[in-house]
Amino acid sequence: MVQYEVAKRIIADEKAPGKEYGMLSILVNYWCNAEFICKVPAGSFYPPPKVDSAIIKLTAREEPLVKLDNPTLFRKITRAAFGTRRKTLKNALVNNGFDTRKVNYALEKADIDPKRRGETLSLVDFKNLTELLDL
Repeated sequence: MVQYEVAKRIIADEKAPGKEYGMLSILVNYWCNAEFICKVPAGSFYPPPKVDSAIIKLTAREEPLVKLDNPTLFRKITRAAFGTRRKTLKNALVNNGFDTRKVNYALEKADIDPKRRGETLSLVDFKNLTELLDL
């Protein structure tokens, strides 16, 4: 059981509204299958907290959802993409030390519009981008 807002962030995917989808969503879904079970209202507890809770089920995967050759680079890319949500993906990566030419090449090869934002990319998109930036 976790705070309801945290549960929404854990189970979110790239189609989730607002700021729910982020690095937490990516990392949890890389290792686990996350399933929302139910919402638990604050009134279910005594004394009642100021927030609702939720029960989620995390089932560990036998193997990660995608195979990564460079998990360190994957984390660096996702951190850059979600660390500056207001920036385009290209600007977020370049501003975090990635070479502009390599970023342009990787985005083109991965068929990702450089003007997209990190929160619109799926886990597989981040994997593909990592592989192309790792060349």
